Amino acid sequence: MKWKYRCLAAFLPLLTACALTQVSSDYDETANFLQYETFAFYKSGMDKSQLNELDKRRIMGDIVQFLTAKGMRLAKEPDVYINVSLRQRDQIDITTHYPYGWGYLGWWGYPGGFGWDAIQTRSYPVGSLYIDLIDAEKKQLVWQGKGSAQMPADLSKKAAYLKAVVREILSQYPPVKK
Repeated sequence: MKWKYRCLAAFLPLLTACALTQVSSDYDETANFLQYETFAFYKSGMDKSQLNELDKRRIMGDIVQFLTAKGMRLAKEPDVYINVSLRQRDQIDITTHYPYGWGYLGWWGYPGGFGWDAIQTRSYPVGSLYIDLIDAEKKQLVWQGKGSAQMPADLSKKAAYLKAVVREILSQYPPVKK
């Protein structure tokens, strides 16, 4: 019975990340994604990223894992370059509550009288992780995936959270042409 709780505790951050992540992708409709068999990371783009070194290594490792599972392989002379970037902003939620009031005919009666309200604000970081695939020969962006989510407050869950976000983004690659 305890193993069920341990499994639930281990996978809860992943389930939460998937549920709270908004994922979208865009691609070049003329690109032939079946021709892309090898990849490498775009070093100058990765160096400009706002990601810290630990997160870069985690995300790069996750990308390698997921793309090799899709049949691609890491190479020195790749078909596509991968660039990763992060944009972070603060999201502010403002909520107004009117919990108490007294009107002409008692609580919440006709207009007139007095009341109290409460305004509650909450600020939290929201990050958008972008994964770009750039055709190495044409030097053009052929696919971009984006995942936006609230960043975890608990840093010990960050690695599992990033892995789940990368998985969600790369689940849309290669795109299904309509």
